[in-house]
Amino acid sequence: RIAADNICGIESRYRGSLGTSIIKIFDMTAASVGLNEKTARAAGVSYDKTVTYSAS
Repeated sequence: RIAADNICGIESRYRGSLGTSIIKIFDMTAASVGLNEKTARAAGVSYDKTVTYSAS
């Protein structure tokens, strides 16, 4: 996308990637995006944590 924008005269820059992981076991799926808690704490990044539990 960035290369196509620049070829067409639209200035576009790469702003980095987010780490993404997804796991599916039978009918359950878990996913995360970005830094994990340990890495954020070590880097001094302020963060919030959310944990959700399924009723089933």
